[in-house]
Amino acid sequence: MSVKSHLGEEASAPSARSIEGYAMHANERSTPSLMSTVQVENTLAYMGSLLSFPVPSGSTGGGLAVLVAYARPGSEPPPHVHHHEHEVYYLIEGEIDFFVEHENAVLRAGPGSVVFLPSGRAHALKFISPARFLTVIHALNGLEVTSEAYLRSMAIGPATSLELPENAERYATIDPSAMEAAVASAARHGVTFLQADEITARLPLMSSNAM
Repeated sequence: MSVKSHLGEEASAPSARSIEGYAMHANERSTPSLMSTVQVENTLAYMGSLLSFPVPSGSTGGGLAVLVAYARPGSEPPPHVHHHEHEVYYLIEGEIDFFVEHENAVLRAGPGSVVFLPSGRAHALKFISPARFLTVIHALNGLEVTSEAYLRSMAIGPATSLELPENAERYATIDPSAMEAAVASAARHGVTFLQADEITARLPLMSSNAM
């Protein structure tokens, strides 16, 4: 059986054997089930946004993390690449433009949209309005999610409420030395921030849609 992707290509559906194999592997780890909610206690103030960690990687055996973000225009992260992690975005409210390597159009996502960003594919986000979205980060090949540690390291500190912070430091406003440190830290956690020439080469749509 196959399904159609958004590019119109045939994609194979998972076989019963592969599903059973995954279930057996998951059971062998004896990872407990978990139900959680977004609370101030699991939320960090991060670069002008709020990041909540209802399902941190430490509670899933390390290979999966689920976070909920609340962000406004101007608090976007730099264009980047995850080298061993897939990401899935689910938009709860607001609108986000996704610039994705090899895509010939900007992906405008609104409430209810789901966007899959494969490992190794350069991408950038532009918040069109204040947006709330869920992100699933899945580490490949049995590795552990490492970008969560990077996000935590860049947080200003624990959130004091679930309202967006005012006049908070953002990537666009931090000083050059702090940005250099962020680039180095991201690289240690499997994420590369693109340089200007790499953005032009890998995300040409950003040149015609100035952020």
